Amino acid sequence: MLGIIGYFIFKRVWVTTLIIFVLSLVFMLIEIGLEPTFLIWATIMTVVCFISGILTNSIATLIRG
Repeated sequence: MLGIIGYFIFKRVWVTTLIIFVLSLVFMLIEIGLEPTFLIWATIMTVVCFISGILTNSIATLIRG
């Protein structure tokens, strides 16, 4: 969901992906602490955001024609 919203706000997939990665690292470090699995979850969230942004970009390009 964040990838879709971020794409429509910034019109770039990489900007939203970078913001999600940094925010998830910060919030997970604050909430969880230095657990070894927090980086895995931050990476998963970033990848999902990137994929949804790419799909939104592809659909928007097809609609614009």
